Amino acid sequence: YGDHRDLHRLIRRQRQMCIRDRLYTQRLKQIMLQVYKSTNSLGPKYLHDMFEIKTVNYNLRNTCNLKQPKFNTVKYGKLSLSYEGPALWNILDNQIKESESLNIFKEAIKQWPGISCNCSVCSTCILNNM
Repeated sequence: YGDHRDLHRLIRRQRQMCIRDRLYTQRLKQIMLQVYKSTNSLGPKYLHDMFEIKTVNYNLRNTCNLKQPKFNTVKYGKLSLSYEGPALWNILDNQIKESESLNIFKEAIKQWPGISCNCSVCSTCILNNM
């Protein structure tokens, strides 16, 4: 009888982790949606000014990457939109980044599976490992 309680506890914990991962992925998609809007001048001006396209003198595949600013603190630097936005944007496929309209981008980002964590322990360490 005790094994069943442990199994139910394990199943409940797994469900909670799946819900948390889905919410986390939705949050990442919302950040990328804001980055798309700002890089295509569809959002507020202050967001447009927050992101800068990375210029490269070479003919490389990732021509749509954004500059990641340097940071001094984690709370106001590494966890800020100005850092997380470019970090997420730069891992997206160019085909998604170069969507011709907001609706096409939204449909493409819906299909994006998210990022898998390398540590296999949590889903919140992803941005810290980029």
